[in-house]
Amino acid sequence: MKITIVAWGSELLQFSGAAREAGIDLSAWQVHELIDDSEKRKRCIESCRGSDVVLVHPSNDSVWDEILGGLAEGIPVISFGYTDAWWSASTVPLAVVSAVSAYFLYGGPENIRNLIHLAARYCHRLLILKEGLVLGWGTPSSLLSGEMVRAAYSIEASVKDEMGVPYVVPLRPSNNDDPVKIE
Repeated sequence: MKITIVAWGSELLQFSGAAREAGIDLSAWQVHELIDDSEKRKRCIESCRGSDVVLVHPSNDSVWDEILGGLAEGIPVISFGYTDAWWSASTVPLAVVSAVSAYFLYGGPENIRNLIHLAARYCHRLLILKEGLVLGWGTPSSLLSGEMVRAAYSIEASVKDEMGVPYVVPLRPSNNDDPVKIE
């Protein structure tokens, strides 16, 4: 999973540490470096287009017109900051934007980790494998179903929705009691 963040340089160190701990590929861009460097802005926008989620901390600087205008449709964007002035740039539910901003405002390593984990829930691609074979590739909403979970993992499950994001609830233990080792 890849998250791109476009924010102020002083904020990026906390985000990079939290993403590293979570095993998430983070592409971080400092706003002040993008203001006078059109080539770097192009690379930043390309990074955003190749991401699963984009976090932005916009301001009134005109550079944001180009950055926000260059984002690809379908990629979740979460705007955060000290006020709600730019929340409308977000494409995820307002409750998520509010929670992300609260984590940011309270700060500290644990809150930034929570922010990264919450943002990661909005990835827009999912690959489902069974024994090395692809059972499905697409958005979580299009793939996750009780039938798909049963086919991939041999468990009975229900797929619920929370704020537009599907999640799986196992209904009973798996028939397969062999432990699975993830390396």
